[in-house]
Amino acid sequence: YEKFCHSCKDKGYIGQERNCKSCFRHGTNCHTCFSGRVNCITAPQCFNYSVMDETTRNINFKAVHGEGDIDIHYCDGLGLKTQSPSWHGPGYYRMMPPAGVVMPEFSVDFNSCGTHSPMRIVGSHPQEKFVETEATFCAKYFEEDCHHTLKGTVTLCDGYYVYYLPDVTNCHQRFCAAMKPNYPEEDSADLL
Repeated sequence: YEKFCHSCKDKGYIGQERNCKSCFRHGTNCHTCFSGRVNCITAPQCFNYSVMDETTRNINFKAVHGEGDIDIHYCDGLGLKTQSPSWHGPGYYRMMPPAGVVMPEFSVDFNSCGTHSPMRIVGSHPQEKFVETEATFCAKYFEEDCHHTLKGTVTLCDGYYVYYLPDVTNCHQRFCAAMKPNYPEEDSADLL
């Protein structure tokens, strides 16, 4: 028992002995086994991510210049002067309220999402669960819809998406969040 569970844990499995054994015996490439029944999850990023939930990250939050206006222009880059509060460097992130729950699939206005150059996902979100899919993220700059792109991934977990996001290469670029991926006119969040 100790030897078997130890070797099972060495392969990244967690759980009680019978679950650990069952996952291993079935040859499943799982990373987590929940006690009570065998429930192998093939995407560890679905349980190991950082949260992006700032109100300023929502597509409806404007970063503007002018007398009496709010002047917020965060960046999702480590060590940058205006680093976003929830940015911890390249890694897996989940969007959560009040920011939103997904990255938008549509062009976002310049000076939105608490930055000058808001970033969105290019194309549609994947529909197959627990499969990490390559993704391209696009930054808007003034009227240019896709001035700069970055590569990462997106995974559909159990009812939510997790993104592998790189550091941005220019300030002020920031990953945006929306309540729905492709309906900007219906998006809403409790903004300050």
